[in-house]
Amino acid sequence: MAETDWQEIPGIEGAHILPLTRRPDVCCSNAYLIATEHEIVIIDTGADEAQMETLVSTVEALTAERPRPICLFLTHCHLDHCLQAIRRRSWIEEKGVRVFAHAAGAEALESGDEMLTLANIFRWEIEPLPVDGHLHAQDEREVALGNGETILCEHDEYAAIPVDRLTFPSGNRISVYATPGHSPDSICIKVGEHLFIGDLLFSANPGVAGLHRWNPAALLTSIQGVRQVLTDGGITLCWNGHGREITAPAALRALGKLEDDLGRMKAIGNFDSERLRESVDYAQDMLAEANRLFPVIAGRIYYLSYYLEVLGEAEEAARYQDLIESDQIDTFLTDFDAFATEFREGRKIDIQFVLKAVQVSAKIEGAFGQGCSDPAVDTSLVRRASRLLTDCLHTVCAFDPPDPAVPVDLVPLMTEFVGRLSDSSHLEEGLVAAAEDEKAFRSALAQRIAHLPLFEGVHITFVHDADSLMVLTRPERLCDGLTGVIEDLAAAGAEEITVSAFRTDGTVSLVVQSGALHTNLPRIRVWHRRFARCGGRCDLRTVQEMPALVLDFTKPQ
Repeated sequence: MAETDWQEIPGIEGAHILPLTRRPDVCCSNAYLIATEHEIVIIDTGADEAQMETLVSTVEALTAERPRPICLFLTHCHLDHCLQAIRRRSWIEEKGVRVFAHAAGAEALESGDEMLTLANIFRWEIEPLPVDGHLHAQDEREVALGNGETILCEHDEYAAIPVDRLTFPSGNRISVYATPGHSPDSICIKVGEHLFIGDLLFSANPGVAGLHRWNPAALLTSIQGVRQVLTDGGITLCWNGHGREITAPAALRALGKLEDDLGRMKAIGNFDSERLRESVDYAQDMLAEANRLFPVIAGRIYYLSYYLEVLGEAEEAARYQDLIESDQIDTFLTDFDAFATEFREGRKIDIQFVLKAVQVSAKIEGAFGQGCSDPAVDTSLVRRASRLLTDCLHTVCAFDPPDPAVPVDLVPLMTEFVGRLSDSSHLEEGLVAAAEDEKAFRSALAQRIAHLPLFEGVHITFVHDADSLMVLTRPERLCDGLTGVIEDLAAAGAEEITVSAFRTDGTVSLVVQSGALHTNLPRIRVWHRRFARCGGRCDLRTVQEMPALVLDFTKPQ
């Protein structure tokens, strides 16, 4: 390491820090090396072997120059922060490194707990790691350093935030604050004027919130406690477990945002192995769907802009050109495609893929701009694209869709739905109705131009065995989902599509049949997911000796 890589830590004479920071990566945290004339302190090791080699070689050089005690503090026991400590246990024992962790994390590390360490999520094998200092065990104690000297640990349960104060033989002190929420063993560590905050600021992020023993009430208390520590002064810099350091004022602002995020994430479900698997499946489906939907939306907008310009509506044409940042969306999808390839090749793990999907969803939503609300853009396409992104987040967080299922009569709903697919006369009527209002006429004209008759060569019929068939569903989602299925069938060459509704024992079934259905069997997982979110159970069956997509709905009580 170069001399310039080391930074002075104000508040402790002669203390310097070597930050081993990296781009945010769920599979490996930052690691920090602090050296004084009298001791060496490591904060987290991360999980990356190369990072650990840098840490080990630097410690070896420091101790060769001047032997001194070495202490390792773990901000929590998730493997992205401590895997290399487990893997390099022999080096830790050889160098006499004293390991410190919160009592709950210490127990997990010593027992090889695969749940609390997230070994089950990362799918990494671990072995037990002995921990010398069980922090926040609520009694005064000493930890022997192996040279006849000891570190004294005093616990203060009644401080604004529970704190263990550790005094080294040199007289240097470290304060360790209990900050549970992200995990029960999360801690923040004060060294001089620097505060090491682990994953505190990321604990309400999708794919992070809801991990084993996530506790939003405890997290809120921790936020308030750390805010008090920062407000009291004496902290100039905060070091994150992932990403770059931030100033104390910036950390205070980030805590405010974290509090807001936490309010939205309180209802999150457990993010366990099952939720992770479901999220991976959805993320892969989302990528395939996004690669289908967004080029279509962009193409419709370019088509609309071109014809408005031909008609002399240059200003309106330019407005539609700027409606969505399609180039950015293409870039995000290309990046996600490349990431998905790495995932399929085994170079990325499940949790990385899911968090990448959440990140890409947020970026695309930002680039979608006003396209979500403009009436000229096909509303079904826009709703489907928008839901594609939000439902990815809802899957990761185990949220239900925000629109509740309601009692709906399928007969009038499907009669109108099939009628509108086959007949665009309502758009002509809209033009006539808006003739006296220039702004309204422009909007109606844009809608008429943007409407492409996708089903002109397809005969779609609706049949039913009763005048009224009540079900519980989300009607807008149901119609948008059926539109997607019919588009798939039409693209596969279907000329006849039948939608039928009938009563069965205890349920009402909605059936879509076409000779082209068998060519779309790879789409069944997407269809299944789509219709599950509108209240129906989707299945492929044979009905009257023809393949059929069947949606079964419960009837209202």
